[in-house]
Amino acid sequence: MSKEFSIEINDSLLEKLDSHELDSKEIINKALNQFFENEKQDDEIVTTLKQNVQELVKQRELMEIDFACLVGENKKLQTRIDDLARLYPSAVTLLGKTPKLRRLRRKKADF
Repeated sequence: MSKEFSIEINDSLLEKLDSHELDSKEIINKALNQFFENEKQDDEIVTTLKQNVQELVKQRELMEIDFACLVGENKKLQTRIDDLARLYPSAVTLLGKTPKLRRLRRKKADF
């Protein structure tokens, strides 16, 4: 696979070329070295970003699992509250809830 790239030469390098302080090969070598250094830095940045994305995906999966567990735990607690409200009607106000059966009966009685 071939890569296409362009090389920008600094004005200071062109001035040195005009004053014959450097020859064209040196300028080209310096420009190529700068280009490849920048490319290495870009590659490092891309690899770190890919690693960060992989870590975030793993964290998201773990959070989804935790969320599913919390939903299940919430359902268990809701049924326990309903059971306590059914067993101890005097505790209904303390629990802040009425049992599901009473709610269903009231809804059916309204019709």
